[in-house]
Amino acid sequence: MIPTADSDGRINQILGITRDISERKRAEVQLRQSRDEVASAYAALREVTQELEQLSVTDPLTGAWNRRQGERVLASSLLEAHRYGTPMALLMLDIDHVKAVNDTYGHEAGDQLLIDITSRLAKNLRGMDSLARWGGEEFIIVTPHCDIAGARSLARKTCDLVADEPFDDVGRVTVSIGVAELWPDDDRDSWLGRVDHALYAAKSGGRNRFAAGASHPSARSAIPASGGTRTVA
Repeated sequence: MIPTADSDGRINQILGITRDISERKRAEVQLRQSRDEVASAYAALREVTQELEQLSVTDPLTGAWNRRQGERVLASSLLEAHRYGTPMALLMLDIDHVKAVNDTYGHEAGDQLLIDITSRLAKNLRGMDSLARWGGEEFIIVTPHCDIAGARSLARKTCDLVADEPFDDVGRVTVSIGVAELWPDDDRDSWLGRVDHALYAAKSGGRNRFAAGASHPSARSAIPASGGTRTVA
C-alpha cells in the first residue's frame, strides 16, 4: 500500500494493488480433496491387499491355514526347532466316517461339520500352535516347544473335545489322531511319514483315538508305535 499526499502534505489517497485469489483458493480446495481421495484410495487398496493376502493362506471353508501355508509353517517351525534344539511335535487328525455324514445328511451338512470341528480345535490350541487343513477331512497341528508328553495330552483332549458334544444336524462325530515328536535327524518327509503311520495305527485300532509314534532310538525309553491310544468306552 502506498499513501499519496496533496500540496499541503495531507494524505488524500492510498494506492494499492489487489489480486483476485479466488482461483488459488479453489485450487487449494481441489488439492485437499485430491489428497483426501488419494488417501482414501490407498486405505481401500491396503485393505483389499490384506484381504487377498489372508485369502491366499487360509482355507476358504474352515478359515484354518490352507495346505500351502501349512507347508510353510511346518518348514519354518522344523528349521527353528533344529536350530535351537527345542522340542516340537506334530499331530495329524482325520475326521472319522465323513463319507457317511455326507451320504446321510448331505454335503452342506458335511461342510458345516468341518467348520464346527475347526472351531473346536482352535479353542484347544496355544497361541503358538498352528492348525492347517491338510486336505479333505484331514488336518495337521504344529506344536512348537511341545514334547511328546504334551502332544499326547493335546491329542487326548482333542479326541474328547470332538466326541463328547454332539454336532448340530449330524450328531456325534469322532476323530483319529496320529502324533509324532520331531527327531534331531528328521526332515519334513521323515517326520510326516511317522505321523502318517501313527494316524493309520489310530484308525486301524478302531478310530476315535490317537496313536503316538516311537521316540527316537537314542532315547532311554521308547514309546511303542501304538502307545498312547485313547481308550474308547
